[in-house]
Amino acid sequence: MANPRKPKNDKGNTSKAPKTKVSQERSGPDSEQPVSNNDPSQLETALEAEPASPVKPKDIRRLLKHGRKLLKGNRKRLTPSQIAEVEGVLGELAEALTKTKTSPISDEDSAGVFHRADRVIDRHLGFAQKGALREYAESIILAILFALVLRAFVVEAFKIPTKSMVPTLLEGDHLFVNKFSYGIRIPFTTKRLISFGEPERGDVIVFVFPREQAAEHIAQHGRDCLDKASLTEEKDYIKRVIGLPGDTIEVINNVVHIDGEPVPRTVLYRHEVSDRSFPPHRRLELWSEETLNGQSYNTISREASVAGNFGPIKVKEDHVFVMGDNRDNSSDSRCWGQVPMDNIKGEALVIWWSNGPYGPRWSRMFTLVE
Repeated sequence: MANPRKPKNDKGNTSKAPKTKVSQERSGPDSEQPVSNNDPSQLETALEAEPASPVKPKDIRRLLKHGRKLLKGNRKRLTPSQIAEVEGVLGELAEALTKTKTSPISDEDSAGVFHRADRVIDRHLGFAQKGALREYAESIILAILFALVLRAFVVEAFKIPTKSMVPTLLEGDHLFVNKFSYGIRIPFTTKRLISFGEPERGDVIVFVFPREQAAEHIAQHGRDCLDKASLTEEKDYIKRVIGLPGDTIEVINNVVHIDGEPVPRTVLYRHEVSDRSFPPHRRLELWSEETLNGQSYNTISREASVAGNFGPIKVKEDHVFVMGDNRDNSSDSRCWGQVPMDNIKGEALVIWWSNGPYGPRWSRMFTLVE
Protein backbone atom coordinates (compact mmCIF):
# COMPACT_ATOMS: atom_id res chain seq x y z
CA MET A 1 0.00 0.00 0.00
CA ALA A 2 1.43 3.31 -1.06
CA ASN A 3 2.12 6.01 1.51
CA PRO A 4 0.02 9.19 1.12
CA ARG A 5 1.92 12.16 -0.41
CA LYS A 6 3.00 14.92 1.90
CA PRO A 7 2.54 18.50 0.76
CA LYS A 8 5.73 20.04 -0.58
CA ASN A 9 7.15 23.18 0.99
CA ASP A 10 9.98 23.68 -1.46
CA LYS A 11 10.05 25.84 -4.57
CA GLY A 12 8.60 23.10 -6.63
CA ASN A 13 5.29 23.23 -4.84
CA THR A 14 2.66 24.69 -7.18
CA SER A 15 0.05 25.17 -4.52
CA LYS A 16 -0.24 28.65 -2.90
CA ALA A 17 0.17 28.98 0.83
CA PRO A 18 -2.55 30.77 2.70
CA LYS A 19 -1.96 34.50 3.26
CA THR A 20 -0.69 35.56 6.62
CA LYS A 21 -2.32 38.30 8.61
CA VAL A 22 0.26 40.81 7.54
CA SER A 23 -0.15 40.03 3.87
CA GLN A 24 -3.89 40.24 4.24
CA GLU A 25 -3.61 43.67 5.83
CA ARG A 26 -1.32 44.89 3.07
CA SER A 27 -3.69 43.65 0.40
CA GLY A 28 -6.73 45.08 2.13
CA PRO A 29 -9.04 47.58 0.50
CA ASP A 30 -7.57 50.55 2.44
CA SER A 31 -4.11 50.15 0.91
CA GLU A 32 -5.48 50.42 -2.59
CA GLN A 33 -6.75 53.99 -2.10
CA PRO A 34 -4.19 56.55 -3.43
CA VAL A 35 -3.56 59.90 -1.77
CA SER A 36 -5.34 62.64 -3.62
CA ASN A 37 -3.05 65.41 -4.90
CA ASN A 38 -6.01 67.78 -4.94
CA ASP A 39 -6.52 67.61 -1.21
CA PRO A 40 -3.75 69.62 0.56
CA SER A 41 -4.72 68.41 4.03
CA GLN A 42 -4.63 64.75 2.95
CA LEU A 43 -1.27 65.26 1.22
CA GLU A 44 0.19 67.08 4.23
CA THR A 45 -1.02 64.34 6.58
CA ALA A 46 0.64 61.72 4.40
CA LEU A 47 3.90 63.66 4.24
CA GLU A 48 3.95 64.18 8.00
CA ALA A 49 3.61 60.43 8.45
CA GLU A 50 6.91 59.92 6.62
CA PRO A 51 10.13 60.14 8.63
CA ALA A 52 11.50 63.70 8.34
CA SER A 53 15.12 64.19 7.45
CA PRO A 54 17.15 66.07 10.11
CA VAL A 55 17.68 69.81 9.72
CA LYS A 56 20.18 72.22 11.24
CA PRO A 57 19.50 75.53 13.02
CA LYS A 58 20.96 77.44 10.06
CA ASP A 59 18.36 75.77 7.78
CA ILE A 60 15.56 76.92 10.09
CA ARG A 61 17.02 80.44 10.23
CA ARG A 62 17.30 80.60 6.43
CA LEU A 63 13.71 79.41 5.87
CA LEU A 64 12.39 81.82 8.51
CA LYS A 65 14.13 84.76 6.86
CA HIS A 66 13.00 83.65 3.41
CA GLY A 67 9.39 83.19 4.51
CA ARG A 68 9.20 86.56 6.23
CA LYS A 69 10.61 88.27 3.15
CA LEU A 70 8.09 86.60 0.83
CA LEU A 71 5.17 87.35 3.16
CA LYS A 72 6.18 91.01 3.51
CA GLY A 73 6.33 91.55 -0.24
CA ASN A 74 3.20 89.57 -1.16
CA ARG A 75 0.82 90.04 1.77
CA LYS A 76 -1.76 91.84 -0.40
CA ARG A 77 -2.01 88.86 -2.73
CA LEU A 78 -3.03 86.43 0.05
CA THR A 79 -6.33 85.87 1.81
CA PRO A 80 -6.59 86.44 5.58
CA SER A 81 -6.67 82.68 6.22
CA GLN A 82 -3.54 82.14 4.11
CA ILE A 83 -1.75 84.95 5.93
CA ALA A 84 -2.73 83.45 9.26
CA GLU A 85 -1.45 80.01 8.24
CA VAL A 86 1.87 81.38 6.97
CA GLU A 87 2.33 83.50 10.09
CA GLY A 88 1.56 80.43 12.20
CA VAL A 89 4.32 78.30 10.68
CA LEU A 90 6.74 81.24 10.81
CA GLY A 91 6.00 81.54 14.51
CA GLU A 92 6.71 77.82 14.93
CA LEU A 93 10.03 78.27 13.12
CA ALA A 94 10.97 81.18 15.37
CA GLU A 95 10.06 79.18 18.46
CA ALA A 96 12.05 76.15 17.26
CA LEU A 97 15.03 78.38 16.53
CA THR A 98 14.82 79.87 20.04
CA LYS A 99 14.69 76.43 21.61
CA THR A 100 17.83 75.34 19.80
CA LYS A 101 19.67 78.20 21.52
CA THR A 102 18.37 77.59 25.07
CA SER A 103 17.80 73.83 25.26
CA PRO A 104 18.29 70.76 23.12
CA ILE A 105 15.53 69.99 20.64
CA SER A 106 15.10 66.60 19.00
CA ASP A 107 15.86 66.20 15.33
CA GLU A 108 12.38 64.83 14.79
CA ASP A 109 10.65 67.89 16.27
CA SER A 110 12.79 70.43 14.44
CA ALA A 111 12.50 68.54 11.16
CA GLY A 112 8.74 68.34 11.52
CA VAL A 113 8.40 72.07 12.09
CA PHE A 114 10.80 72.87 9.25
CA HIS A 115 9.16 70.67 6.62
CA ARG A 116 5.63 71.70 7.62
CA ALA A 117 6.59 75.36 7.30
CA ASP A 118 8.33 74.70 4.00
CA ARG A 119 5.18 73.11 2.56
CA VAL A 120 2.91 75.92 3.75
CA ILE A 121 5.20 78.62 2.36
CA ASP A 122 5.51 76.77 -0.92
CA ARG A 123 1.73 76.29 -1.16
CA HIS A 124 0.76 79.90 -0.47
CA LEU A 125 3.81 81.81 -1.66
CA GLY A 126 5.24 79.53 -4.29
CA PHE A 127 4.25 81.98 -7.03
CA ALA A 128 6.71 84.53 -5.61
CA GLN A 129 9.70 82.25 -5.26
CA LYS A 130 12.49 82.49 -7.84
CA GLY A 131 14.37 79.64 -9.33
CA ALA A 132 18.09 79.28 -8.66
CA LEU A 133 18.94 80.00 -12.28
CA ARG A 134 16.90 83.20 -12.22
CA GLU A 135 18.56 84.35 -9.00
CA TYR A 136 22.03 83.73 -10.44
CA ALA A 137 21.09 85.59 -13.65
CA GLU A 138 19.77 88.57 -11.69
CA SER A 139 22.91 88.65 -9.53
CA ILE A 140 25.15 88.62 -12.59
CA ILE A 141 23.13 91.33 -14.34
CA LEU A 142 23.18 93.55 -11.24
CA ALA A 143 26.93 93.05 -10.89
CA ILE A 144 27.47 94.03 -14.54
CA LEU A 145 25.26 97.11 -14.19
CA PHE A 146 27.09 98.14 -11.03
CA ALA A 147 30.46 97.74 -12.76
CA LEU A 148 29.29 99.81 -15.75
CA VAL A 149 27.98 102.61 -13.52
CA LEU A 150 31.18 102.52 -11.48
CA ARG A 151 33.30 102.73 -14.63
CA ALA A 152 31.19 105.47 -16.20
CA PHE A 153 30.96 107.83 -13.24
CA VAL A 154 33.36 106.90 -10.43
CA VAL A 155 36.56 105.05 -11.28
CA GLU A 156 38.16 103.54 -14.37
CA ALA A 157 41.15 101.26 -14.84
CA PHE A 158 43.99 102.43 -17.06
CA LYS A 159 47.18 100.72 -18.24
CA ILE A 160 50.39 102.63 -18.95
CA PRO A 161 51.36 101.66 -22.52
CA THR A 162 54.52 103.76 -23.02
CA LYS A 163 57.52 105.24 -21.19
CA SER A 164 56.40 108.87 -21.50
CA MET A 165 55.73 109.23 -17.75
CA VAL A 166 58.88 107.51 -16.46
CA PRO A 167 59.99 107.61 -13.66
CA THR A 168 56.61 108.44 -12.08
CA LEU A 169 54.74 105.76 -14.02
CA LEU A 170 56.38 102.76 -15.64
CA GLU A 171 55.32 100.85 -18.70
CA GLY A 172 53.07 98.03 -17.48
CA ASP A 173 51.63 99.91 -14.49
CA HIS A 174 47.88 99.48 -14.00
CA LEU A 175 46.15 102.27 -12.15
CA PHE A 176 42.75 103.57 -11.16
CA VAL A 177 41.54 106.94 -12.40
CA ASN A 178 39.28 109.00 -10.15
CA LYS A 179 36.54 110.26 -12.48
CA PHE A 180 34.97 112.27 -9.66
CA SER A 181 37.97 114.59 -9.39
CA TYR A 182 36.69 117.31 -11.71
CA GLY A 183 33.01 116.45 -12.18
CA ILE A 184 30.58 113.99 -13.73
CA ARG A 185 30.69 113.46 -17.48
CA ILE A 186 27.99 111.97 -19.72
CA PRO A 187 29.23 108.45 -20.54
CA PHE A 188 30.90 108.05 -23.96
CA THR A 189 30.90 111.83 -24.51
CA THR A 190 33.09 114.79 -23.55
CA LYS A 191 30.20 116.76 -21.99
CA ARG A 192 30.12 117.38 -18.26
CA LEU A 193 26.92 117.15 -16.25
CA ILE A 194 28.36 118.58 -13.04
CA SER A 195 31.70 120.29 -12.47
CA PHE A 196 33.47 119.87 -9.10
CA GLY A 197 36.50 121.98 -9.96
CA GLU A 198 39.36 122.35 -12.40
CA PRO A 199 42.72 120.59 -12.71
CA GLU A 200 45.66 122.10 -10.86
CA ARG A 201 49.30 122.36 -11.86
CA GLY A 202 51.09 119.12 -11.11
CA ASP A 203 48.01 116.86 -11.44
CA VAL A 204 48.50 113.64 -13.40
CA ILE A 205 45.43 113.38 -15.62
CA VAL A 206 43.93 110.92 -18.08
CA PHE A 207 42.22 112.49 -21.08
CA VAL A 208 40.78 111.64 -24.48
CA PHE A 209 43.38 112.54 -27.07
CA PRO A 210 42.10 115.58 -29.06
CA ARG A 211 42.71 114.17 -32.54
CA GLU A 212 41.17 116.95 -34.62
CA GLN A 213 42.82 119.79 -32.72
CA ALA A 214 46.13 117.93 -32.77
CA ALA A 215 45.97 117.41 -36.54
CA GLU A 216 45.31 121.13 -37.06
CA HIS A 217 48.11 122.13 -34.70
CA ILE A 218 50.68 119.84 -36.36
CA ALA A 219 49.69 120.99 -39.84
CA GLN A 220 49.83 124.64 -38.79
CA HIS A 221 53.31 124.39 -37.28
CA GLY A 222 54.69 121.93 -39.83
CA ARG A 223 55.86 119.45 -37.22
CA ASP A 224 56.55 115.74 -37.65
CA CYS A 225 56.52 114.70 -34.02
CA LEU A 226 53.62 112.25 -33.87
CA ASP A 227 52.77 108.94 -35.44
CA LYS A 228 49.96 109.56 -37.96
CA ALA A 229 48.10 106.50 -36.71
CA SER A 230 47.51 108.37 -33.43
CA LEU A 231 45.48 110.96 -35.35
CA THR A 232 43.02 108.32 -36.59
CA GLU A 233 42.63 106.14 -33.49
CA GLU A 234 40.57 107.16 -30.48
CA LYS A 235 42.68 106.61 -27.38
CA ASP A 236 43.39 107.92 -23.91
CA TYR A 237 46.60 109.70 -22.88
CA ILE A 238 48.10 110.29 -19.46
CA LYS A 239 50.27 113.35 -18.76
CA ARG A 240 51.05 115.92 -16.08
CA VAL A 241 49.35 119.32 -16.04
CA ILE A 242 51.96 122.08 -16.36
CA GLY A 243 49.98 125.14 -17.46
CA LEU A 244 46.45 126.41 -16.79
CA PRO A 245 44.33 128.82 -18.86
CA GLY A 246 46.11 132.14 -19.23
CA ASP A 247 49.57 130.80 -18.28
CA THR A 248 52.55 131.48 -20.53
CA ILE A 249 54.70 128.35 -20.81
CA GLU A 250 58.33 128.29 -21.88
CA VAL A 251 61.10 125.69 -21.54
CA ILE A 252 64.69 126.97 -21.41
CA ASN A 253 67.54 124.45 -21.10
CA ASN A 254 65.16 121.81 -19.70
CA VAL A 255 63.79 124.22 -17.08
CA VAL A 256 60.06 124.93 -17.28
CA HIS A 257 59.04 128.57 -16.90
CA ILE A 258 55.49 129.69 -16.06
CA ASP A 259 54.74 133.36 -16.66
CA GLY A 260 58.48 134.02 -16.75
CA GLU A 261 59.18 132.27 -13.42
CA PRO A 262 61.24 129.04 -13.43
CA VAL A 263 59.69 125.99 -11.82
CA PRO A 264 61.92 125.00 -8.86
CA ARG A 265 64.18 122.18 -10.07
CA THR A 266 67.01 120.24 -8.48
CA VAL A 267 69.28 117.94 -10.51
CA LEU A 268 69.56 114.70 -8.57
CA TYR A 269 72.21 113.04 -10.74
CA ARG A 270 73.50 112.63 -14.27
CA HIS A 271 73.28 109.21 -15.82
CA GLU A 272 75.22 108.14 -18.91
CA VAL A 273 73.32 105.83 -21.26
CA SER A 274 73.98 104.33 -24.67
CA ASP A 275 72.21 105.95 -27.62
CA ARG A 276 73.18 105.37 -31.26
CA SER A 277 71.62 108.67 -32.27
CA PHE A 278 74.26 110.54 -30.26
CA PRO A 279 77.84 109.94 -31.45
CA PRO A 280 79.88 108.38 -29.99
CA HIS A 281 76.71 106.51 -29.01
CA ARG A 282 76.61 107.86 -25.46
CA ARG A 283 74.50 110.59 -23.92
CA LEU A 284 73.77 112.09 -20.51
CA GLU A 285 70.38 111.86 -18.83
CA LEU A 286 69.47 114.31 -16.13
CA TRP A 287 67.29 113.02 -13.29
CA SER A 288 65.74 116.04 -11.63
CA GLU A 289 63.15 116.88 -8.99
CA GLU A 290 60.58 119.54 -9.85
CA THR A 291 58.22 121.19 -7.41
CA LEU A 292 54.99 122.52 -8.86
CA ASN A 293 52.06 123.78 -6.79
CA GLY A 294 53.71 122.40 -3.65
CA GLN A 295 54.01 118.91 -5.14
CA SER A 296 57.39 117.33 -5.93
CA TYR A 297 58.00 114.74 -8.64
CA ASN A 298 60.94 113.42 -10.65
CA THR A 299 61.65 114.03 -14.34
CA ILE A 300 64.14 112.73 -16.89
CA SER A 301 65.63 114.88 -19.65
CA ARG A 302 68.59 114.73 -22.01
CA GLU A 303 71.39 117.19 -21.57
CA ALA A 304 71.64 119.65 -24.49
CA SER A 305 68.64 118.17 -26.29
CA VAL A 306 66.45 119.88 -28.87
CA ALA A 307 63.37 119.36 -26.68
CA GLY A 308 65.09 121.23 -23.88
CA ASN A 309 63.83 124.52 -25.35
CA PHE A 310 60.27 125.40 -26.24
CA GLY A 311 57.93 128.39 -26.47
CA PRO A 312 56.85 130.73 -25.19
CA ILE A 313 53.18 129.88 -25.73
CA LYS A 314 50.02 131.01 -23.94
CA VAL A 315 47.48 128.47 -22.70
CA LYS A 316 44.03 129.00 -24.21
CA GLU A 317 40.80 129.38 -22.27
CA ASP A 318 39.27 126.06 -21.16
CA HIS A 319 42.50 124.23 -22.01
CA VAL A 320 45.52 122.88 -20.13
CA PHE A 321 49.14 122.45 -21.18
CA VAL A 322 50.48 118.96 -20.41
CA MET A 323 53.89 117.30 -20.49
CA GLY A 324 55.27 113.84 -19.78
CA ASP A 325 57.79 113.39 -16.97
CA ASN A 326 60.12 111.67 -19.43
CA ARG A 327 60.61 114.99 -21.21
CA ASP A 328 62.56 113.78 -24.28
CA ASN A 329 60.47 110.65 -24.77
CA SER A 330 56.98 112.12 -24.56
CA SER A 331 54.47 113.23 -27.17
CA ASP A 332 52.65 116.05 -25.40
CA SER A 333 51.46 119.66 -25.71
CA ARG A 334 54.84 120.74 -27.09
CA CYS A 335 54.08 118.54 -30.13
CA TRP A 336 50.34 118.49 -30.79
CA GLY A 337 48.91 121.34 -28.73
CA GLN A 338 46.77 121.81 -25.67
CA VAL A 339 44.05 119.64 -24.08
CA PRO A 340 40.43 120.88 -23.86
CA MET A 341 38.97 120.70 -20.36
CA ASP A 342 36.04 118.63 -21.65
CA ASN A 343 38.43 115.88 -22.78
CA ILE A 344 39.74 115.25 -19.26
CA LYS A 345 38.41 112.00 -17.80
CA GLY A 346 39.91 112.23 -14.33
CA GLU A 347 42.98 112.24 -12.12
CA ALA A 348 45.33 109.27 -11.73
CA LEU A 349 44.78 107.89 -8.25
CA VAL A 350 46.65 104.71 -7.33
CA ILE A 351 48.72 101.94 -8.93
CA TRP A 352 46.92 98.69 -8.15
CA TRP A 353 49.11 96.38 -10.25
CA SER A 354 52.46 96.61 -12.01
CA ASN A 355 53.90 94.04 -14.36
CA GLY A 356 57.44 94.47 -15.67
CA PRO A 357 59.52 92.52 -18.18
CA TYR A 358 60.65 90.12 -15.44
CA GLY A 359 57.38 89.73 -13.60
CA PRO A 360 55.27 91.67 -11.07
CA ARG A 361 56.76 94.74 -9.42
CA TRP A 362 55.44 94.06 -5.92
CA SER A 363 56.88 97.24 -4.41
CA ARG A 364 54.68 99.41 -6.67
CA MET A 365 51.40 97.76 -5.68
CA PHE A 366 48.84 100.15 -4.17
CA THR A 367 51.09 103.21 -4.28
CA LEU A 368 49.58 106.65 -4.83
CA VAL A 369 50.39 108.51 -8.02
CA GLU A 370 52.28 111.72 -7.23
